[in-house]
Amino acid sequence: MLDIAPFIDILIAFAAFITIAFAATEVAGYFNTRSANNSIVQTANTTITAVGAMTGVYVTAQQAMTIAEITGVPTQLVTPKDKATVS
Repeated sequence: MLDIAPFIDILIAFAAFITIAFAATEVAGYFNTRSANNSIVQTANTTITAVGAMTGVYVTAQQAMTIAEITGVPTQLVTPKDKATVS
């Protein structure tokens, strides 16, 4: 008669190995997903900060333009005349 005890031991060893590999893969996937989420959050925070800074620059420029208009400083560009028509 054939003794199947060694085959059962091999199957149990493979099952244990597969279980450990699955657990290690899940742990690695958890850290990888967490790292990706942290990266997305950091990018969003940087974008929000950049938009806030750009808004501040825009408001400051608008205030400077308003002050220049009120005080009478011209804000239009003065282009030079054509050299051919200047005598």
